[in-house]
Amino acid sequence: MIKRIQAAVLVGQILSYGLIVTFLFADSTFNLSGVLRSSTDWLSLELAQSVACLVALIGTINVWISWYYIRKSNTMRDWLVVCAWTHKIKQGDRWVSLEEFLAERLGCQVSHGISDPSLAQMREQLDNDWHRLDPPTPTESRKPRPKPA
Repeated sequence: MIKRIQAAVLVGQILSYGLIVTFLFADSTFNLSGVLRSSTDWLSLELAQSVACLVALIGTINVWISWYYIRKSNTMRDWLVVCAWTHKIKQGDRWVSLEEFLAERLGCQVSHGISDPSLAQMREQLDNDWHRLDPPTPTESRKPRPKPA
């Protein structure tokens, strides 16, 4: 997530620098600064003012996007307080589950599964419980029980 944020900020900065270079090229080619100073050519003056406003708007948007993503990446570096008993995460004044935290803070969706060691432990526990709950009769005690697959 942080790499994606850094990439977005980098792309925004590259676009801004490209815009500045384009504006400087347009100024040297079309003499926009001279057009802004002269008031005789109204069409060119309006065009130059529009270009200047567009550059200012794009620059402002870029600064806002950069600020937003940098703030978001700094937020993800905060310490997380995790309850030692419930494993819930403290978010402000409330305790939320890991799934809720990931969904709210990072926009991640969570799916559940079972790890191989946990699956083996569960199978062993079920096998032990099965043998404990179903004691063999005297005639069955001579026959080996089939192991569950």
